[in-house]
Amino acid sequence: MDKRRLQGPRSMKVRYTNKSLAMAGLLVVLIAPRQLDSKTPINAGRPYPSADIPIIKNSKVPLRGELTLELREELSIGNDKNDQEAFYRNIHFTVDDSGNFFVLDPGNDRLQKFDHNGRYLQTIGGPGQGPGDLDKPRSVSLAKDGTLYVYQPSGRLSMFDPKGIFLKLINFSHSSGLIVPLGNSCFLGTVSDYTPQASRDQVILFDSKGRKVRTIAVFENRYLLSFVGNEVVGEYQPFRPHLWCCGITDELGAYAFSGEYRIHVVDSSGETVRIIEKAEEPEKITEEEKDGTIDNEIGLRRQKGLSLTRSEVKKAFLFPENKPFFMGMFSDDRARIYVLKSGNYRKDKVLNYDLFDARGRYILRVRISIANRILPLFIRDSVLYALAVDEEGIFMAKRFRIMNWGQLDF
Repeated sequence: MDKRRLQGPRSMKVRYTNKSLAMAGLLVVLIAPRQLDSKTPINAGRPYPSADIPIIKNSKVPLRGELTLELREELSIGNDKNDQEAFYRNIHFTVDDSGNFFVLDPGNDRLQKFDHNGRYLQTIGGPGQGPGDLDKPRSVSLAKDGTLYVYQPSGRLSMFDPKGIFLKLINFSHSSGLIVPLGNSCFLGTVSDYTPQASRDQVILFDSKGRKVRTIAVFENRYLLSFVGNEVVGEYQPFRPHLWCCGITDELGAYAFSGEYRIHVVDSSGETVRIIEKAEEPEKITEEEKDGTIDNEIGLRRQKGLSLTRSEVKKAFLFPENKPFFMGMFSDDRARIYVLKSGNYRKDKVLNYDLFDARGRYILRVRISIANRILPLFIRDSVLYALAVDEEGIFMAKRFRIMNWGQLDF
């Protein structure tokens, strides 16, 4: 029997133990520290934007108003009562056409498969760097033919068949922060090149062997970190702009930099097929939000054994002038894009999304309650799949039925 299928949980360095820290940890799932502030995008080898690319310009007002999703929880996977579901670090997951869950467990370098009722089926992979091993895996995605892609920040992509059998390893020519498969022949990825003063965030098209085909776009940024002695301050700030990618269909993906409200939809050849814009003024960061951010940073730093006082952190902490326009995005099975707006989540207990249809029109403002601290990943066939974390720091994969789906059925 393959020893990789018998790995139990290993001790974890971080376990969130109160509500505010747990929510901060959940948001880190999609908002990885990148130390960036935005500047103007750089021309990546073509006019920006090209005159022949359609630009869908949207006003601030959605065409169909606002909708609060009514959710009924159907399934939760993740607890500390058995080894197969003890997820103490940020997880990621996907679901196949039969409703089986594939939950990526970075804390144990493994991929856990559960059926549509949440029953454990098998473990795929295990710690290591050999064929079929996983090393700090970051994301999992599923191709149309059932092939599983598990990406690791070291630039390694492990491929498994639908039964969990290892197929091959792809070593990317550049280590990417995010990888999105496009069709069966290429990948869309984000890559950052760092200098002591700044970084260049790039959107790159890779071929099926992980080789760079071309650079699609580049964004230049400066750091928002400061130092007190040997300690870094500002690692957990939620107000930095970020470069985001997501899949839309098997052949289409999207990328966007949150320092501007502009979404680029690209095909499997890396060509931009449309640009979606929304008229929106930048929003200032309030003093209350700054104080909450500093409190979160201090709490997370203490769990790592770092000892700066609040006054030292507050004095050294650097904030951008404005909030990013958004904090992430995902899609549903109708090629619609949901853009997560910036907001005071701890205070409002609500996530606000701008919903764009497959043509790029701003249709709805969608509201999702996070009273139970969830972070949506994707929507399929009137079902919302989300990450969650409990007060003990256990991460969970959840399935919710959208009870008022009829109002989204257009």
